[in-house]
Amino acid sequence: MTSRGTDRFWKLYAGLAPDIKAAARETFARFRENQAHPGLRLERLRNDARAWSVRVTLNHRAVALRRGDNWTWIWIGSHRDFDREFPV
Repeated sequence: MTSRGTDRFWKLYAGLAPDIKAAARETFARFRENQAHPGLRLERLRNDARAWSVRVTLNHRAVALRRGDNWTWIWIGSHRDFDREFPV
């Protein structure tokens, strides 16, 4: 399994508060260890079969595109921004 972030993802990550960045690092470590971990709340997005989101905190999510066993993280931010960026 490979997991990497796009330039846009890293720009969004850079703008997060330090505690959210720490939670994101923990989330991605957990993801690398066990993608099926229930705490990740891994969910496929309805509008794109390749797109998946994971819970970073109660108020933050990250989105990746999956191609086989390769995950490319494209977005991270608040639930409010998630709802605007990825409408159902």
